[in-house]
Amino acid sequence: MRALVLLEETVRKIVEIHGALASFYAVLWKNLAILERCGSQRLRQFDHRPLPIRALLTDGPATEDEIEEIVLNALRGHGICKKHWLLKEVMVGEIEYMLDALRILIEPDFIPGP
Repeated sequence: MRALVLLEETVRKIVEIHGALASFYAVLWKNLAILERCGSQRLRQFDHRPLPIRALLTDGPATEDEIEEIVLNALRGHGICKKHWLLKEVMVGEIEYMLDALRILIEPDFIPGP
């Protein structure tokens, strides 16, 4: 029983981490034009346009399954094909992608000019 409780707590934490990463990634995603205009070196070093995640595609007419497939195809196209026996493939892939993208895109010393 203790193992099941620990598993539930761990999955809950992973879902929380995914949500926090998605919130932060969404801020960068929605402000890509500002990063481009301000000359973000890191954005130029990124080898592709940042990919959308499910949280960014909810406003359109696509169903949840269609959105998941769009995101999975984009992730797979960039070599992210992670599977987990319990968690959805799209969640695991999004976490890996967002961690990699944020590691590249975050510029601790970047202060945009006027």
